[in-house]
Amino acid sequence: MKNIHLFREEVLTRTLSLVDEPYEKWRTYNYQINTKLFFANEDINGSFNLNNGELPLLECKLEDSYVLITTDRIISILDSEMDQISIQDIDHFGNEFEKENFKIVEGKGPKTNTILLVASKGDKLKFKIDSLYPAYFAKILIHNLINIKNKGTYSWG
Repeated sequence: MKNIHLFREEVLTRTLSLVDEPYEKWRTYNYQINTKLFFANEDINGSFNLNNGELPLLECKLEDSYVLITTDRIISILDSEMDQISIQDIDHFGNEFEKENFKIVEGKGPKTNTILLVASKGDKLKFKIDSLYPAYFAKILIHNLINIKNKGTYSWG
């Protein structure tokens, strides 16, 4: 179990090194940052049972959605529907929401970003997260997790 804690620390540290601001200074266009990173054993907002050897890395609880990224999977609740995808099953990011993720309205970007993940079998998982820094970090984190799980190496950092 100690190795999974070291893995969590390393993946978060390496991924954070790729963001130009420390976690404490992240910005969003949302009213407040609702995204939390897990550096230690802290309670998650959702009532999910994590698998043995699975630890939370990031969660974002918004008014209308919830996402939890763990060392093994991503769990999303949108429109009261829960869905999940294993990190090892993710094939690529979908780009269906990228235009709206960067749309400027009244001089500001959107409060949240929608991220789409596509599994190798074609299944899709969609989740929402705070815009700007949290969304950027989540994408890099997922990318790193995919590479570690599938290739055994970090691609960035």
